[in-house]
Amino acid sequence: MEKKTYFNFLADSGILKENEIKKIMDLRRLSKEAEFEDILVELGFLSETELAYELSRYLDTSFITDLEPFVNLELSKLLGLERLKRYCVLPLMLFNNNLYLAMRNPLNKKVISKLEDEVGLKIKTVISTKEEITRSIDYISELIQRQGIKLNNSEKRQNRINSVTQS
Repeated sequence: MEKKTYFNFLADSGILKENEIKKIMDLRRLSKEAEFEDILVELGFLSETELAYELSRYLDTSFITDLEPFVNLELSKLLGLERLKRYCVLPLMLFNNNLYLAMRNPLNKKVISKLEDEVGLKIKTVISTKEEITRSIDYISELIQRQGIKLNNSEKRQNRINSVTQS
């Protein structure tokens, strides 16, 4: 049996109606920059937390509401703050050559594929809200500034990622 689309899942859950799905799709086509999750939240169909919860139900994956206990400064330094901010992701752990990331929308296969190519690891995801990920990235940034840590350039960073995965 073929898996339903996320929009069909939301419709079957009574969250969206067919005409609302059409409106969201039309807005998405008009604004190539806008992500569907931003449209859902901005139009008031779901709060950021509800969006994350419904995505976790749809994907049958974990939804983490408080990322602070999972902040991994070493992995964050390896990936670099710019990459964390650009993709709105937070590395949680490295296990068996799999990099576990918190991200807002694990349906975004382009971002996952790009990250896998950039870091040379298989990406596994959990879901969190944009606000929680951003708050955690800001916390990491503050820690790095306080400690006076200089982030490595991408070639050195890749070497460090390789050394972490080989140990």
